Amino acid sequence: MFAYDYENRFTLRVWGSTFKPALYRELKRLGVRMYERTEATALLTAVRGGKKVGVGALGMDIHTGKFLIFRSRATILCMSRPARVWLFDADLTGL
Repeated sequence: MFAYDYENRFTLRVWGSTFKPALYRELKRLGVRMYERTEATALLTAVRGGKKVGVGALGMDIHTGKFLIFRSRATILCMSRPARVWLFDADLTGL
């Protein structure tokens, strides 16, 4: 399953022809607010109990150029290609 980085195994190849429509339907069913056509520009972190934890993300709407600030307990990056924009960082998860 690992694609493009067989040594470190940071990325997974998932074909979107069946997975993406199923994920979209489930998120819509659950009432999750989705922001499409939004480019992630930075992750927001905070130090809690001496550990760095993720608290959200910054994004930009690619149609309007408007910057968005997302506060969250969990952040999922969904990108078109595994381009190593952010590598997995165990300190960021807060686990």
